[in-house]
Amino acid sequence: MPTIWSERGFTFMIHTNDHEPAHVHAYKAGGVIVINVLDLSLRKVINLKKADAKLAIEIVSANCELFLQKWREIHDN
Repeated sequence: MPTIWSERGFTFMIHTNDHEPAHVHAYKAGGVIVINVLDLSLRKVINLKKADAKLAIEIVSANCELFLQKWREIHDN
C-alpha cells in the first residue's frame, strides 16, 4: 500500500489490490477516510473528526490530478 502524499498530519495511500473507482485512503491519528478522487465523494469515515474529514477532502481536491495519476500508475500496469 504505497504512500502517495503526506500533509497536515494525514498519510494518503492507494491500496495496490484495490478496485475502481479511483480512491485514496487517508489516515490520521487512528482515523481513516476513503475519498473517491474524481468526484470527492466519501466511501468511508472511521474515527475522524468532521474538521479533519473536511481537511482531507480539501487536500484531495487540491491534488486530484496527482492522485489520479498515481492511481493509474498503480492499477494500469
